[in-house]
Amino acid sequence: EETDDSLTDEDEADSSFEDREVVLAGYEFCHKEALRFLVEEEKLGPEHPAVRELTAHLSARRNGLDSAQVLDNYLLMTSQSAESINV
Repeated sequence: EETDDSLTDEDEADSSFEDREVVLAGYEFCHKEALRFLVEEEKLGPEHPAVRELTAHLSARRNGLDSAQVLDNYLLMTSQSAESINV
């Protein structure tokens, strides 16, 4: 039997996942737009240090957010499993 608390936890997990997806989509958009600007408007090549460093920076930030999402999901699943065992 599910309690109101478990429904709230699931709603929070769904909301958290959706929020993180929005943030990740924002990073993707930022990455593409920044590269487009540097290459098309500023006429920098893909090997230019500014392009390479920005790409590395945005990729690292995105990977960090992805890792945080995996960890958050794991912790949520394990805490829900522990709660169901303790009931």
